[in-house]
Amino acid sequence: MTPFITQCQPRLLLSSRQLPFKSLQSPCIHEHHSLRGLVTFSAPPPINVAVERPETVVLVESSLYRQQWKEPCASFFTSQGLHFSSLDITTSLHDADDDTSLASMEQTLSADLDQLSSSAHTILIARGPIQSLVAQYYLESLPLAGLVLIDPLIFPKDGRNINDLSHGGDEKWSESVNYLLEILDDLLMQGKTTSSTQQVLLLESPLDIPKVSMDKSSLSELNLLQSLPRSSSRPLYLEPSSVPILIMYSGHHVYQEYYKKCAERTAKFHSGHDYISLDNQVLEIPGRKDDSGVLESDCEWAMKRIFEWYDGHVA
Repeated sequence: MTPFITQCQPRLLLSSRQLPFKSLQSPCIHEHHSLRGLVTFSAPPPINVAVERPETVVLVESSLYRQQWKEPCASFFTSQGLHFSSLDITTSLHDADDDTSLASMEQTLSADLDQLSSSAHTILIARGPIQSLVAQYYLESLPLAGLVLIDPLIFPKDGRNINDLSHGGDEKWSESVNYLLEILDDLLMQGKTTSSTQQVLLLESPLDIPKVSMDKSSLSELNLLQSLPRSSSRPLYLEPSSVPILIMYSGHHVYQEYYKKCAERTAKFHSGHDYISLDNQVLEIPGRKDDSGVLESDCEWAMKRIFEWYDGHVA
C-alpha cells in the first residue's frame, strides 16, 4: 500500500432536500450532496422548541463503530434547541479509488464546517481515533465553541515539547497506531483463540472491522489506519485549555482499560500538566440504567452528559 498523499480542494454543496426522520418529534432533516458523492446530514431545531440556541452540534464519527450515533444525536440535540449536523470526512474528495490522508480529512472538515455555520459557534463531537486526531489538528488554526473527543486512541507528537525526548515524540505515535491495529486484528480473529467469556466482551467492543462488504467510507478509513505506521506524526502545537474540552471513552469491553489510559493521557495534554483531577474531564461511556431503571444505550447516556457539559461550560 502506498502512502496516502491527497491534494484536497474545497468542495461545494450542490443541493439539499428534506427527508423523513424516524421519530415522533421529527426535526426537519436535510442531506446535502457534494462533489464527492457524500451526504452531509443536517437538522434544525423543531419550530415548537422552547429555546433555540445559537450553537450547532457537529458529529464526526468513525464508520468502524458497531453503532452509529447520527440519528439519535439529531433527535436529542435538536429537541434541546441546538442545530445538528453529521459529517463524513473519511471518503476521498475525488474518485472512489483515491486515497484519503490526514491532511485531506482536515481540509474536508474545515470546508464542511465553513459551509454549515461559523466554527466559533460549533460544538464538535469527534468520535473515533482518526476523527479525534483530525479535530485536534483543526483546532490549532480555527476556533470552536467546544470540543468533545470520544476514544482518542492515537497520539501525535507533542509540538510544545518537540525537542524533549522524555515526551516520547514519534514513539508514542507509533505505539498508539500499532496497538490500535492490533486491536482491530484481534477482532477479526475473535472466536478462534479466545475463551467464551472473552468472546462476549470482544463482541461488545465498540470499534470493529465490518465482516461483510465495507462501504467506501469504512474502506477509506481502514486503509488510512493501515498506512499510519509508515508515516511520521505531524506535531500538535495546540495550546492548553484553548477551548472547553470534554473527553470520553467507550467502556464495558475487553479493551476498556487501554481506552481509559488513552483518554486520560489526552486530557493531561490539553490541561498542560500531568497532575490533575480527571474526574470531571474524562468520562466512561457504559450502557447503564437511568433513574427509572431503564437501560440506556451508550449514545443516550453520552448525549445527556455532553449536554450537561455544554450547558455548564460552553453556553
